Amino acid sequence: MSHPYFSHASLGLSLIPTFFGLNMIFRPGPTLESVKFPVPADPEGKKTVYSVMHFFGVRNIAVSYLLVLIWSRGDNRLTAKSLVACLWVAGMDGFIQRAQTGEGQWTHWGFVPVVAGVAAGLMGWLN
Repeated sequence: MSHPYFSHASLGLSLIPTFFGLNMIFRPGPTLESVKFPVPADPEGKKTVYSVMHFFGVRNIAVSYLLVLIWSRGDNRLTAKSLVACLWVAGMDGFIQRAQTGEGQWTHWGFVPVVAGVAAGLMGWLN
């Protein structure tokens, strides 16, 4: 049996992608600048990049919604496994960030040990 704090922490972690997603949808330019991705100067390039940001924003909100739905079932082991699946997203986003800009991967990879720790706690491994 895991401590209730891990369940509360998993809910908090599950909501984080929503905030990133909303920022990507409503503020694609500043979001790109915050992660040091180049924003094309030409209108067509900018439109394309902003559309991709909207796709990723919707992806983040959908992932967040699914995590909250899983959390609401009260099954800590399933919640832990779902969080571990999301580690792939953070990990790959970090690799893409580094390949594209040469830096900034830790803005994504920093979530990995936190999520892994909460998942381990939900599994009961930290008792």
